[in-house]
Amino acid sequence: MSTIRIKTQKRTRMELLDWIAHHKIMIQAGLKVRPFSLEGHEYLREIYSEHAPEEVYEKAAQVGISVYHVLKALWLCDQYELKVLYYFPTDDAVEEFGTDRLDPIINNTLYLSERVSEARETGGAYNRGLKQIGKSKVFMRGMMTKGKVKTVDGDYLVLDELDEANQENKDFAFDRILHSSLQWSSELSQPTLPDFGIDQSFGESDQRYWMLKCPACGEYNCLEENFPKNFMRRKDGGWYRGCLKCSSPLDMSLGEWVERYPGRDKRGYHLSQLYTTIRPEHVRDPADAIMKKYFKARKPSQKKNFQISIVGFPYGGENQPITDGVLDNCEAEYVMGPGAGMATGMGIDVGDILHIVVRGINPITLRPRILWAESTDDWDRLGQLMRIFCPQVGVIDAMPYKASAKRFALAFKGQVYIQYFKGREQVTSEGEEEKEVQVIQVERTETLDDTCSEFVDCEIEIPAMRLHEGKQLQAIQDFRSHLKRLVSETVERPDGRKERVYKGNVPNHFGMAANSARIAEGLAPVTVSSGTLPVFGRLH
Repeated sequence: MSTIRIKTQKRTRMELLDWIAHHKIMIQAGLKVRPFSLEGHEYLREIYSEHAPEEVYEKAAQVGISVYHVLKALWLCDQYELKVLYYFPTDDAVEEFGTDRLDPIINNTLYLSERVSEARETGGAYNRGLKQIGKSKVFMRGMMTKGKVKTVDGDYLVLDELDEANQENKDFAFDRILHSSLQWSSELSQPTLPDFGIDQSFGESDQRYWMLKCPACGEYNCLEENFPKNFMRRKDGGWYRGCLKCSSPLDMSLGEWVERYPGRDKRGYHLSQLYTTIRPEHVRDPADAIMKKYFKARKPSQKKNFQISIVGFPYGGENQPITDGVLDNCEAEYVMGPGAGMATGMGIDVGDILHIVVRGINPITLRPRILWAESTDDWDRLGQLMRIFCPQVGVIDAMPYKASAKRFALAFKGQVYIQYFKGREQVTSEGEEEKEVQVIQVERTETLDDTCSEFVDCEIEIPAMRLHEGKQLQAIQDFRSHLKRLVSETVERPDGRKERVYKGNVPNHFGMAANSARIAEGLAPVTVSSGTLPVFGRLH
């Protein structure tokens, strides 16, 4: 494997590990300050030695990747004149990163502290959101709003704890390095849900796993993919990590990164605590500590924590009711479009992009089914689809573009409702005389529970992917992906009250639109008989 180097007209610089050793970089572990070392973290050597333009790190907790990215950012700033953009989920995380990660390394390393001092003497900034090293800068920003993501441009982009960030703003962050000749990026996070955030990005990468070669028989073992099979009992009742083929003890340092999909441009690493060599003093083998946690994980929350923080894999569990298996069970042999059935409801999720779902009735079995899914930024398209499908009722989000939503409702007065998520379910109206629009108010968690149950119980049909191609196939794939992101979590309110809610700031727009379409159908005076169905329009 070759090391990717930054193109420069200047003299050859030191590589990262050489730079760390030469300048005696100090790191802080807990309350202790010590020289940087890869001892016990041999799996990081390739990562420190080789760099790719696009990197993804799906990781368990405490595997050394956060420190790596801090040192990599400082190395780039010191060796090259560039800008590093470090994004976090929230502004609070920015403060925590500076205080607990970045500042201790700079303050405890003589060379770096001198470099910062030199920059400050010439007007360089060193504050909460900006650290200047020589002529280089590290910008730190939260990702909660597009405005903060768009404020600066740079050369190297780091998205830290990606799964906790606003996923809608991820693309805007990548736009900030488009004018750089370097255009390096790193995504890192503990995973949360399958096919979401870091797990989705890792799935698009070459997917590298730390494969341990058995010193006895030469068999390669992947601890996280085989867990808990590689964890074996000793005669004294303790545990060790052994080879699946010959049961010999494995050496955690005798491994190599093996990519599952060689040739992919994006380089991805999966890092697990399962091959840690750190152990508590009262434990004979790190495997004992891991298995103790494994057997204690009986509640769903404990299983989730173990799967994510120790193994390093995402966890759907009961909080993710809609899975690929659920959706496969709902597939029916039909092509979506006006001829697929009688339209009963149309739902629109509103944002910068409109997501539209039309649902209706199977003309043979009279079961509900999805007739159409589409995304667009053209508000006029809503009227076109209303005339094409002729749904009995439409429901559109009132927010965040209330004026536009009300104009659409007024254009189809008596047929379209605007929707608010608040309080108990009720039908009202707002506005006076010719400006009056119908309003449906629903409780968000309850109504999304009902939509999820409809799919889980296979009470609705969705079009078969294999019968579609092009834009329609992409729409169905997006529809399925968004439904899987209707995921709930338990949050604690300021008054201490715990409440289960569906996650926001995730790409679940078609799921929300499907929910609105179901609500619309419930508002419709549906009459289905064996008589002739209406003649539908043609898509264009």
